[in-house]
Amino acid sequence: MAAATQRLTVSAGNVANINTSAPVERVGDEPDDVYRPRRVEQAPAAGGGVQTSVRLQDPPLIYGPDGTSAAGLRAYPNVDPVREAVDQMVAVSSYKANASVLAAQSKIDETLLDLKS
Repeated sequence: MAAATQRLTVSAGNVANINTSAPVERVGDEPDDVYRPRRVEQAPAAGGGVQTSVRLQDPPLIYGPDGTSAAGLRAYPNVDPVREAVDQMVAVSSYKANASVLAAQSKIDETLLDLKS
């Protein structure tokens, strides 16, 4: 459930910062004040479950035309709103599935305690 929450939080941050941009003064520069989108990577954890790590998306920035900068370019975060929407739906579904498993386990435990008493 923590992994699903982290995926949803990271994706929401990407969407919230989708419109940040900055002019590029020289070709090849990466302005510091442009949001770098992130991705959550999951790996199996020893003993079950998953471990997550947050990494910068590759490539973090995309460039578009800008008539106000010296290089004629503007840097934007490389955020795909469709991918983010899908990632958010998957995270919510994963969270709901895990919550259902916990509820079912709780009912099983309750039934077992009733049988023993």
